[in-house]
This record gives sequence, structure tokens and C-alpha cells, in this order.
Amino acid sequence: MAENFYKLSNSEFIIWMKNMLTMVENNSVANIEAGLITQSKGIRTNLEANLSEKLNLEENLAGKSLEIKFNRKEANKNAAKIRDSLRLNSNVATGFIEIAGFNVVDGVKTTTAPVAPTDLVVTGTSDGINKLTWKRNGNKQGTLFMIEARSGDSGAWLIIDTVTNTKYEHKNQVPGVKIQYRIKAKRGTKESTASNMAVVYG
Repeated sequence: MAENFYKLSNSEFIIWMKNMLTMVENNSVANIEAGLITQSKGIRTNLEANLSEKLNLEENLAGKSLEIKFNRKEANKNAAKIRDSLRLNSNVATGFIEIAGFNVVDGVKTTTAPVAPTDLVVTGTSDGINKLTWKRNGNKQGTLFMIEARSGDSGAWLIIDTVTNTKYEHKNQVPGVKIQYRIKAKRGTKESTASNMAVVYG
């Protein structure tokens, strides 16, 4: 039958061995060679130190894994934005997009023009984030939605971003400032009319 100490985890074994060595060393009847006790103490100390170092490394590795996951997520988002900007730019050749490592959207095969998104709604928050949602109105997956905004009632409409989903957060805005939004759908070289206009005062 295997001794119980063989079954202990490393942490449990370190505690057990410390107690065992103390008891044996203090019991003169045990008559264990001093050199063996000293050697065992050293081994136990090394085991404890190495285990502690391993646990610290594992904690650091777990932290790094989370950082890497976050970095990759942000990098993916930025790469997608660059891709969408290239696709929207009529001056950029499809060959360049392919060389850059992105798939080319073949506008020639798309015969149905995109239609205006509907039900655009915007909600402002006190922390300066304007949250937009809309309906794709039958536009198929992969359609680009161009988010346009202007300040006040007469400013120029500017494209602030492009996405393929139906929600967007416009960050770092000033609460209380009037901003108007509208959405257009784009697929290949074809662009829809604008959605309804939504207004927020932040």
C-alpha cells in the first residue's frame, strides 16, 4: 500500500514534510542521521521556492494571456476598419486590397442595390458615448453601413466610421452638444440613400 505522503499535492507535501522533519529532529529516540535531516530540509526548501516561482510565473502568464486576448481583439477591430476604408475608396485597386491581405468584395456579382437602413435611433449617455442602433432593412450580411454625423443643423455630413453590424458607439462626445446622425448602406460600388435622421444632445 502506497504511503499517504505520495498522494499529497506539492503544497500539502511541503507542509507535511516540514512538520515531519521537525518532529523527527526533536525526537532523540528516532536517531535519524543529522546529515539526512539537513539534506531533506534543503530539498524541501528548494521545492517550496521552485513551486512558489512556478505559481508566480503561472499568474503572470495568465495575466499576459488576457492582455494578448485584449490586444488581438482591438487589433482585429482596427484591421477591419482599415479593410472597410480600403473597400470604400474607389481610388484603391482591388489588386492592392488583395496584396494587403484582405478579401475583395466583388461588386460585379451583386446586382441588387443596397437599400436605406431604417429605424435609426441614438441615445446619449453622461459619459460622452452616443449609442446608435438601426435595422438593416433586408441588406444582406457583409453590407457596409456608413455612419455619417454632423454638428448642429447645418454642418457638413462627415463619415465617422463604417461597420457591418447594426449598432455603433460614438465615443468621446460632449454631452449637451447637438449631433445628427444618418446611415447609408454600401455594397460594392453601389450606395443607398440615407436612413432616417436621428438627433441627440449628448
